[in-house]
Amino acid sequence: MEALGRILTKRNMILLEMIGNSKPSSLSELAVLSGRRPASLLKTLKAMEKIGFVEFEVSNTNKAPRVVYDKFEVKGQIAA
Repeated sequence: MEALGRILTKRNMILLEMIGNSKPSSLSELAVLSGRRPASLLKTLKAMEKIGFVEFEVSNTNKAPRVVYDKFEVKGQIAA
C-alpha cells in the first residue's frame, strides 16, 4: 500500500489523465506536454508500468506511454 501511495500522488494522477487524454506518440512528447524531465518521467512511468497502470507501445525508436485503466478503486482494511 505504501508503494502505491508514493506512485499515485496528485501530480502523477494528473500525468495519467494527461496520457489518457493526449495519447502522446513518445516519451519526449509527454515530457514537453507535462513539463517534466524525460529521465524522471521515465522513472515514474516504469514504476507505474510495474504495478500495471501504464504500458508502452513500441514502434521504431519510440516508446509511447498508454494508460491501461481509465478508472480504478483502491480498497483496504485496517487491522484491529
